[in-house]
Amino acid sequence: MLVALLLPTVALAADVYLYIGDIIMRDGDYLANGASATTKTKPTSGGYAYLEADGWDLHLTLHNFSYTGNGRYYDTDSRAVINCPEFDSEFTIHLEGDNYICAEGNPDEYHLAILGDLDFIDGSVNDSLTIESSEGGISAKRQLRISGGNVEITARHIAAEVTKGDLRIEQSDKLGTIILRSTNQRTDRSCYALHAAKGVMKAGTPDEWIIVASESSSGSPLETFDSADLEKYDYIKIVRVPNGIHELPKTGDESDIMLWLSLAMTSMAALVLIARKKYNTDTSM
Repeated sequence: MLVALLLPTVALAADVYLYIGDIIMRDGDYLANGASATTKTKPTSGGYAYLEADGWDLHLTLHNFSYTGNGRYYDTDSRAVINCPEFDSEFTIHLEGDNYICAEGNPDEYHLAILGDLDFIDGSVNDSLTIESSEGGISAKRQLRISGGNVEITARHIAAEVTKGDLRIEQSDKLGTIILRSTNQRTDRSCYALHAAKGVMKAGTPDEWIIVASESSSGSPLETFDSADLEKYDYIKIVRVPNGIHELPKTGDESDIMLWLSLAMTSMAALVLIARKKYNTDTSM
């Protein structure tokens, strides 16, 4: 007689991880600024990165985190500082405080700051992420979604890239200002602030963010953003229309004044168009 041996089924935790530089991080790991290894103990001072796994999904908290240098190879002659392997997972970066990533190294290699499949960036309006890169800023496959914090990316090649999806801006009171800038110093013209296969989408409320752009990395002169021709821009700024827009900004910075004028003109044009449509008058402008 054959006796069936019933063994208990054990659910194995997903072995998900990511790299910061050449350092592997798994669920519950902390990496302090300047450290060469992770720990399970939260640093008592200074900045750090902390990884939490939820099934296949990864949540990376950057708390006043700072990193400058090479990343890990993800392809021949290509590196990423924060490298999230493709697990078909959601990869969320939570911002706390002011965070800085500089991707640089061998000039014969391509350097990215962040690489993932489906990337989210979240935080409060007081939190920030600043990225500088000798080549690329952020590269995502399916989508790059920004729902909170202030994000500024300056890269020599492409500041932000979504190879198969869109850049999605989740409008809420947590969202600050987003700046994408390509310094466009390569010999070919495959350099731009943003490449997104399915363009730029805005979602959420209040619907108060507008997009201005420039063909110059300096951000001047600003012009109306044309989503049908993303790759002509070396500078893209996504900013909330300020309250009391009738008041000039209290600064002598010409770029801020030009931005205010762009915002004011955009808002006035929208109001005139709405009024004309409401009263069935001529809508030509």
